[in-house]
Amino acid sequence: MAVVKKRGKTGGGKRVGGKLGRSSRQPDDLSRLPQENPNPILRVDREGIVLFANPACSLVMDPARCQPGQLLPEHYRQVVTEVLGTSSPRIIEVEGEGGVFTLHFVPITDAGYVNIYGSNITGLKRAEEELRRNQEDLNRAQAVAKTGSWRLDVQSNELLWSEETHRIFGIPRGKPMTYETFLSCIPPEDRDYVDRKWQAALQGEDYYVEHRIIVGDEIKWVYEKAELEFDGQGILKGGFGTVQDITERRQVEEDLRQTRDYLDSLITYANAPIIVWDPALKITRFNHAFERLTGRSAGEMLGKKVDILIPEDKRKEALNNINRITSEGERWEVVEITIQHVDGSIRTVLWNSATVYMSDGKTPMATIAQGQDITERKQAETIKDEFIGLVSHELRTPLTVITGSLRSAMSPGILPEDARELLQNAAESADSLAAILENMLELSRYQANRLQLRMELVNIADCAQHAIDRVKGQGAGQRFLMDFPPDLPPVEADQVRVERIIYNLVENAAKYSPGESEIKVSGRREGGFVVTGVSDQGEGIPPEDQEKLFGLFERVGRLSYTRGAGLGLVVCKRLVEAQGGWIRVDSELGKGSTFTFALPIRRINP
Repeated sequence: MAVVKKRGKTGGGKRVGGKLGRSSRQPDDLSRLPQENPNPILRVDREGIVLFANPACSLVMDPARCQPGQLLPEHYRQVVTEVLGTSSPRIIEVEGEGGVFTLHFVPITDAGYVNIYGSNITGLKRAEEELRRNQEDLNRAQAVAKTGSWRLDVQSNELLWSEETHRIFGIPRGKPMTYETFLSCIPPEDRDYVDRKWQAALQGEDYYVEHRIIVGDEIKWVYEKAELEFDGQGILKGGFGTVQDITERRQVEEDLRQTRDYLDSLITYANAPIIVWDPALKITRFNHAFERLTGRSAGEMLGKKVDILIPEDKRKEALNNINRITSEGERWEVVEITIQHVDGSIRTVLWNSATVYMSDGKTPMATIAQGQDITERKQAETIKDEFIGLVSHELRTPLTVITGSLRSAMSPGILPEDARELLQNAAESADSLAAILENMLELSRYQANRLQLRMELVNIADCAQHAIDRVKGQGAGQRFLMDFPPDLPPVEADQVRVERIIYNLVENAAKYSPGESEIKVSGRREGGFVVTGVSDQGEGIPPEDQEKLFGLFERVGRLSYTRGAGLGLVVCKRLVEAQGGWIRVDSELGKGSTFTFALPIRRINP
């Protein structure tokens, strides 16, 4: 096994190229979606002051430097001065938070500034490193085709090695060899272990041991086995043994371990529920998504039979299906089996499965099944008629107010102040109708997988102000407060959708709060997220109803009489999660409610 040499830090980077030819592939136009580019893009003047920097520049330097008006680090400024002086582009290589990058410094001489384009070459570097290791392994494999031997004369403390043993240990023939010489080839942290095994062998125990050896500047693994020789009086004369270079085998074992860990991570952290059981129907794997589906922990479920997850009235039929795929190798493509949550609720899940066999290809070893929770879809099918009636009613109500108010306002002899009141009623109902239609459209786009997000840097405080102004313009009489720190960073999100989320929450708070109460919209940073809260002083929501709030068309408890199609909160949940965030509610009866959602400052997986 080779010793990995640590690379020295390059500081600001090293030059890996000279002039760029006209055929070098560089962005022609800085304005080509620079904000959304996953690679760093900057523009700096001749003094090294940042004129523009996209969010990705924080991958190669301190985010505080990635702002207009900030001064580049010294090593970057030197390159800027050089390329403007020579009018020739330069490329340097740097290591940053996001990996290894090449930075193309392109002088715009007549304008007096430099465009810097970054490219992530981490994958290339890894490939180069992997290629280097593979070449070393190949060279080593050609050299370890044989197993060496050795003989030890205890009386003279003379150690004789075969030529292959010398080659394995990297010690030239002719050098005097002793047991101490052998120990000196072993890393200090392994030396005591090997010596203890040898001393135990001198007392009659078997000697077989795996350990590391130092060969030049690399580490190898060897497997040793020995037989001790005694004279007629039982006195130890010496020993004979073999040494085998098992570096490749240990590397394969490590690769297999890493592959196993990788596959374990894929199963454990997959979004879809995954469960594995043995031929006795006992659960052997239970991933996080299954924990969320059932409310049960993997530690609690391992070793238990799968039937504990199935509602009692569905258990017999489900077990028949499970037995067929377990014992007969039948495969599920799309099979609907219900799962019972620990709280008693029932989830409807579509399953597909596969059976893993022993080496004989016939004996089942395990069954793995992956599910898709379609509970909401099934519920939506069951409430379809109710939805049609509800939406028809909700659309008809504001339309009736609009047409009635407008006709009354146009009646002959109506007083101006009465006409203004009627027009105000019509305007508020039109806003209500627009909000219902917008939420319906958003929900429709989401369910049809046609929700397209326009990602940009979004100021949450600005979105909150717009939402509050809109709600106040619809006649809300509460006092609205905003609490956002001045240094709150923007989020990478769809601004229109962020405003819709906040508007839905603020409008909801206005619906369920007394007219003279206070509604507060606040924001704070938590790690890589900006967390926004909307707090009211309404009646509060019973604990048993809080989990239902984000369900489709849910209006719960005593507040269900309030107007609205029950779409606002479910749209909030869909839009927040589509942008990589989360949403929750905290409420106490008689003390109001706070709806909180978080959006990432920089999304890793768009």
